[in-house]
Amino acid sequence: MLANDGENSWDLRKSSICKLISDQRPDIIGTQEGYFPQIEHLIANLPEYWCVATGRDDGVREGETCALFVLRSRFEVIDSGTFWFSETPDVPGSRHWTRHHPRICTWAKVHFIENPTETLTVYNVHLDHESQLARENSCKMLSEHIDAAGSSALVMGDFNMEPDNSGYTIMTEGDQGLFDSCLAAAPESDRPGTFHNFTGQTDMESIDYIFVTKNLIVSDAKVLNQKVDNRYPSDHYPITATISTGT
Repeated sequence: MLANDGENSWDLRKSSICKLISDQRPDIIGTQEGYFPQIEHLIANLPEYWCVATGRDDGVREGETCALFVLRSRFEVIDSGTFWFSETPDVPGSRHWTRHHPRICTWAKVHFIENPTETLTVYNVHLDHESQLARENSCKMLSEHIDAAGSSALVMGDFNMEPDNSGYTIMTEGDQGLFDSCLAAAPESDRPGTFHNFTGQTDMESIDYIFVTKNLIVSDAKVLNQKVDNRYPSDHYPITATISTGT
């Protein structure tokens, strides 16, 4: 919205984004970099979804969000929050490892409408694009939060790191590590890029992920690299995963 995207500006893309979501109809959606006017447009045009969003600058509306949209017919949001990737994670706008912008994780705990005793915690993140220390510390903090929550978890977002980054290893290593859903569809060597900067290329950086705790089952995953109404909805390709609890 604030970016000078020219022919790819928000006003020209917003209908394509809503159409993509309506056509795909995912149960849970995570968006990154959206400002509140953009999020409010999605809320108005996607009334079948709950929305959880917090501005990263002030903890209310200012700055970018990591918004979550949850399909009302499938889930009810029973708790939610946002923490900052910093040494004071409960302080809005705080940053200690990043150079320019605060970075956040917005999360929501949901239960299944058809089985209210079954819960899932969903996390949406956007990690720092410059500082490796920030990425590593953020991944450690995120892993600790997931472990403390003690429930099945789904983690999505723009991690600004490729699979050979040590931050990726932090997310996935060990018995308690998360599973990278993309591996359900293709080996790491065949992983398509997710950032394309509106070029349509598929061989650029692969920096967006959907991770799950290992008690969840991933049956498929895709990178959606097609145009919608002759326009790319975003400068990153959306990624999807088909996930079940096995119950």
